[in-house]
Amino acid sequence: MQPPPQTLPKTFIGRFLLSGRTAGEPENAEKVYPWYFVPWITGVVYFSTFKYQPGIALLPAGALSVPATAVFVLVTLLGAVPVYAQVARRSYAGQGSIALLEKEFGRIIRTNNVRANRPETAGDHMSNVQKRYLLVGGVGGLILLALILGAVRPSKQAMGAQPSTLDVEVVQIEKEDVPIYADWIGTLDGLVNADVRAQVTGYLLKQGYQEGALVRQGQLLFQIDPRPFQAALDQAQGQLAQAKAALANAEAVQHRTELDVQRYKPLAEQQAASQQDLDNAVQNNLAAIATVETAKAQIKTYEAAVETAKINLDFTRLVSPIDGVAGQAQLQVGALVSPNSGVVTSVSTVDPIKVYFTVSEPQYLSWRRRFPTEESRLQADRELRLQLILADGSTYPREGKFYFADRQVNETTGAIRIAGLFPNPNNILRPGGYAKVRAVIRTQPGALLVPQRAVSELQGGYQIAVVGADNRVDVRTVTVGDRVDNRWIIANGLSPGERIVVEGVQRMRNGVRVNPKPFVVQNQGSANR
Repeated sequence: MQPPPQTLPKTFIGRFLLSGRTAGEPENAEKVYPWYFVPWITGVVYFSTFKYQPGIALLPAGALSVPATAVFVLVTLLGAVPVYAQVARRSYAGQGSIALLEKEFGRIIRTNNVRANRPETAGDHMSNVQKRYLLVGGVGGLILLALILGAVRPSKQAMGAQPSTLDVEVVQIEKEDVPIYADWIGTLDGLVNADVRAQVTGYLLKQGYQEGALVRQGQLLFQIDPRPFQAALDQAQGQLAQAKAALANAEAVQHRTELDVQRYKPLAEQQAASQQDLDNAVQNNLAAIATVETAKAQIKTYEAAVETAKINLDFTRLVSPIDGVAGQAQLQVGALVSPNSGVVTSVSTVDPIKVYFTVSEPQYLSWRRRFPTEESRLQADRELRLQLILADGSTYPREGKFYFADRQVNETTGAIRIAGLFPNPNNILRPGGYAKVRAVIRTQPGALLVPQRAVSELQGGYQIAVVGADNRVDVRTVTVGDRVDNRWIIANGLSPGERIVVEGVQRMRNGVRVNPKPFVVQNQGSANR
């Protein structure tokens, strides 16, 4: 007896995934649980991750092909066997969702038997169902076999491929005596900085220099209106002339009174003239002498007035007090200047130029202790050579020398101010600029130097890839010292004669075999520490 026809419910997919049954199945019917399909889902993930998209895998492509394929095949078989058995049993029973497929295929088979005038039997029904599932199983097996072969083949190729040797550039470590430099930030300043100010009151009539140009001592910078001061000079000279004339008159009177005294004196002795006449002549002579002295004092007063007028007249010419470079004019032509009007312009001597830099007190004391006597200290100061690193990173071509150390240590910063002198014939260096001052403070014998690019910094530590005799890499942790140019001094962790990787350090791992090549030394930088 044929089972009653069933229709496919709307909730077929939902009911099947949740319960393993379709609508209309009895409660005691065997279930096809959704977990039976987990092997097929894992297979899709496996092929998409490890075979067709190896870039998103956690390990290199092909590394998991063989073990993952074996697990996949095993789980697939374990999951497929109960699925196939369940489907077969339910198909023969004519129940569940498979019965719908059987119904459709049975209708086609019965229609063919009717057309062939052959009665339908139970054996024919069973044979057709078996053939149908045999065909489905065979096609599924062929697909599964093709997938397995496709997965295993690239794995074998990946396993059979030999890893390639990395090409790296290496350098051999040697001992050498290295000068150790110290750097300080310096400020450039003129050897002499002269401010030009007005000493008299007046209007600026003319500017006699080019701002920023080199000027000579005595060269006119500004001209103040000289007419009032010229008039004052003329007046003082006139008063001086009057004083000189008064002196001449006083001297003439004194000479006359002196003659009267000389004439009355013998007459008074001979009783030819009275004593009163002699006394009057003497008094007149003394008065005339006093008048002469007063006239001489007046002359000195007027001479001083003339000199003052001349000085004031000279002050109307604002001239450069030194040789140097003149700065920007702070007041323009037509401005009223006076002794209280401030700086009109400035002139600085820039050849040689002075550079100030601060040295910490421990550094200063360490340097001084190396020279216990005054003679040795002065000799070391004279022999000390300074280098100047300009703002653009270039090194100034001329060496400087020590000039002086300040008399005291700054209480706020704990540093002492040092001055150095640098030749500046072309006036390239200007006051107010910043530069880095460098000097050799000591020499370290037998230092191990490595290129800075060969040292990798990791979490506050430093590592170097060392290439052994068998061309295998040994990544070591080292202790670094001072930096000289673009090289590090290695204080601990390396030995002379060892080879280190300079190019390709980022790819290095312990035990990796490499193909070492000599490192081509390039121009060294100028950065020091």
